[in-house]
Amino acid sequence: MKFLNYSIEELNKQHLVILLPLYLLKLKKEIEKEQSTENAIKLKTLINDGIIKSIEDNEKAGNITYDDTIVLIGLLKKLYTHLYGNIKKFKEVGVNEMIIEKLILDSDKIIYKYEKREKQLISEVEKREEKAKLETAEEMILNNEPLGKIIKYSKLSEKKIRQLAKKLSKEIVLQ
Repeated sequence: MKFLNYSIEELNKQHLVILLPLYLLKLKKEIEKEQSTENAIKLKTLINDGIIKSIEDNEKAGNITYDDTIVLIGLLKKLYTHLYGNIKKFKEVGVNEMIIEKLILDSDKIIYKYEKREKQLISEVEKREEKAKLETAEEMILNNEPLGKIIKYSKLSEKKIRQLAKKLSKEIVLQ
């Protein structure tokens, strides 16, 4: 493949980030000749310090999105598993685990992002509900409704209703 003649830096300069997972093929012939610990370490370095780092750098630079990063690393894992996943020496060196760790960390980030958004939405809903309760209580106070009825329909505490009535300069009807 012609693109294997390029360095990772050259692929980055030409905005060919999408090809980075295929860069695993760079060591394929060498590894087919000898499945050594030395080649496993070379591959691990290529993956970690080359391919994954480059993908992350492109994300930080805004060339790709976070979702693109997840997809590219997922493709990297699939291609690694297909090409080198059954090589015993590579399992000993922990190449596969390194890629899986990266994917787990990324999935944790996604979960965190959605949990954070969920908390924001819950907070917004709670604020709207509180506003609606206050509006209900205000309307009832202005209509001289009794305190018990205001508590029942607004779901506010007596203390909050009294504070609101004071703010509105209105007396609370007790019946």
